[in-house]
Amino acid sequence: MTQWLPGIGMAGSIEIVELCEARRYAFVERLGPYEEMRLSSAFSGEEGFVEPPFLTLSVWLDDPDVISVGQLRSRSGVFVRDDATLQTGIEEGVIRAGKYAKMRCVGPYQDIPEAWKFLYGVWLPHQGVKVDVSVPAFEVYASRTGEIVTDLFMALR
Repeated sequence: MTQWLPGIGMAGSIEIVELCEARRYAFVERLGPYEEMRLSSAFSGEEGFVEPPFLTLSVWLDDPDVISVGQLRSRSGVFVRDDATLQTGIEEGVIRAGKYAKMRCVGPYQDIPEAWKFLYGVWLPHQGVKVDVSVPAFEVYASRTGEIVTDLFMALR
């Protein structure tokens, strides 16, 4: 159920989900502020290797409360088919199967950092679950016509 998330300025919902199979993705890694990360133009116009529906993602490799802004590592990418051959310069990663907290956010991208703070700082402490820090957090951009939808995923153990 989508509800207004207090202090964030967007609507959303949080649930614990099981990703039943690993998902392969192609990415370009970057260094710098998370807010400045954009999907690489390396993926524009590619046909035949993207797994339908065309879903983009960002993978966050560092904790912005611990690592300096200029040293934050992130990945910008797209989900790809298992049999896809990637072009030179594009790296490959895998989102592992397992248990995740999934927060669906409906609203502007600039509110996403506050949504992450809510997920980790408000929701998580009251759930009786632990974060699997060995697995990076990630976002999937699932926007539909006229609506900005971002799914935040935090691995649980």
